Amino acid sequence: MAPSTILIVDDTPAIHVMIAALLRDDAYQLEHAYSGEEALTKVLAVSPDLVLLDIMMPDIDGFEVCRRLRSLPEVSEVPIIMLTALANRSSRLRGLAAGADDFVSKPFDQAELQVRIKTITRLDRYRRLLAERARFDRLVELAPDGILIIDGDGVVRLANPAIIRLLGLEDEDAAVGQRFSEFVASTERASWMSFFSRAKQSTGGRHISESTLQRADGGQTPVEITAGAFEWNHTDVVQVLVRDITRRKLAAEALERRNRELRSLTARLAEVQEAEQQNLARELHDRVGQSLTAISLNLTIIDQSLDSGPPSMIRSRLDDSLQLLEETARQVRTVMTELRPPMLDDYGLLPALRWQLEQFSVRTGINVRLEGDEPVPRLPRVVELTQFRICQEALNNVAKHAGAGEVTVMLLTDQHESVLVIEDNGRGFNVEELSGATSEGHWGLLTMQERAWAVRGSVNVFSAPGQGTRVVSEVPLQAGQRPAP
Repeated sequence: MAPSTILIVDDTPAIHVMIAALLRDDAYQLEHAYSGEEALTKVLAVSPDLVLLDIMMPDIDGFEVCRRLRSLPEVSEVPIIMLTALANRSSRLRGLAAGADDFVSKPFDQAELQVRIKTITRLDRYRRLLAERARFDRLVELAPDGILIIDGDGVVRLANPAIIRLLGLEDEDAAVGQRFSEFVASTERASWMSFFSRAKQSTGGRHISESTLQRADGGQTPVEITAGAFEWNHTDVVQVLVRDITRRKLAAEALERRNRELRSLTARLAEVQEAEQQNLARELHDRVGQSLTAISLNLTIIDQSLDSGPPSMIRSRLDDSLQLLEETARQVRTVMTELRPPMLDDYGLLPALRWQLEQFSVRTGINVRLEGDEPVPRLPRVVELTQFRICQEALNNVAKHAGAGEVTVMLLTDQHESVLVIEDNGRGFNVEELSGATSEGHWGLLTMQERAWAVRGSVNVFSAPGQGTRVVSEVPLQAGQRPAP
């Protein structure tokens, strides 16, 4: 415990020297003020345990200093012993009215002064300790979280009402004297013992863990435990704060359940979209494609049936129609392939990516490079389709926004996941500014992330202005199984 601090207030330096000599063998921290004004300033700076206050001072007398000290909330309870040469009754009554606790007459008896100082400081320390203990007890009693003090053997020495309620016990006596491990669920006891061992060895620090308590009614309660070692009643103990996290756990479980539902819904929407695209491609082939073929045959027959010298205008219109028809048929075939590339179903992801990059290069003039090996065995169908569509969307973003001259696509696969990397040397952008954006051009990133999220995967984007962009898609192989042929 730190030594008591005594502030000596007297305008006579010899008094300071004499009192300092008198108290030099005692464990006191002495501070000095030589006027009333200095005393009022210094008392706030040093927060003394006792003030030895002379009454007769030239600027502000001791009575006024005492009154002012009692009016200051920070030091209003500091004991004050007045040193006075005034021995009459009225002076003592005036001092008591100002707030003095005791008087020592000048010239004072040194032994008497020593005894009075010791008595006052001891009583004041005891009073402060009682007040602090009362505040501590009240805080512990009213705390909404459980508070425990546990000794080095793991035995409960103090338990507040909150932990008693949490454990479903009748009163504090049912907990005090028991090993706290008895209140921990059997499946968590080994973990608790390890946690407690770490906590009691690190004085001044704190450790946080989650556990499960066993209630008296047989139920269990998930809790967060914060523990730290300190000294209590001259004994090394561990203070433990216990917070009921049932609501937090229920909220987390509800959130995880909702996330699973959202992933399932997103995956189902992706499946429906793919099925619709497949149906549309089939309809284009079966109806539009056949109609275009029939129109082409009819125009060819008409062309062959015309006399050798038809009017030039008819010949020009006929040739133009045949060209438009051929271009339309080519565009329909391209749309059909983009809707549902047969190469992905027939040959796998790497050949489909190669075809996709070739088409992209022809359309944009951007140089492309594909790296990686075809996974053996083939990836699950949903994984192939997810990575193909993510690459498709990433390439669309490159064509629209990157201003790149080269794109590299890498396909990496191990026994746990498929990793697809699309990297360009374009202008790049600030990823933080893009986060959460929904303006034109930014929906592509959201679409890629949602596709990956639906199969418990992830898409991360790395970019900076002038440094190009790298898109990394990671999809676990457990996302789906390839259906049997």
